[in-house]
Amino acid sequence: MLEKTIVVGPFQCNCRIWVCPRTGECVVVDPGDESARILKELQGLRTPAGTPVTVKYLLHTHGHLDHIGAAGPLRN
Repeated sequence: MLEKTIVVGPFQCNCRIWVCPRTGECVVVDPGDESARILKELQGLRTPAGTPVTVKYLLHTHGHLDHIGAAGPLRN
């Protein structure tokens, strides 16, 4: 499992990206803000074999704005 943490937004939420190194599918946990920054990070990620990363799931630990703010743009 590949893991990346990005601190986003004014409340400094930890947005985590977990990637399957075999398939390149990933889950983004708590995308609270800064969707463009998160998307840029995702576009730069590759598996060890060079496969680009694709978002499979968006997960939220809870529904506060600082944990869900970038979910819509990431989903689209």
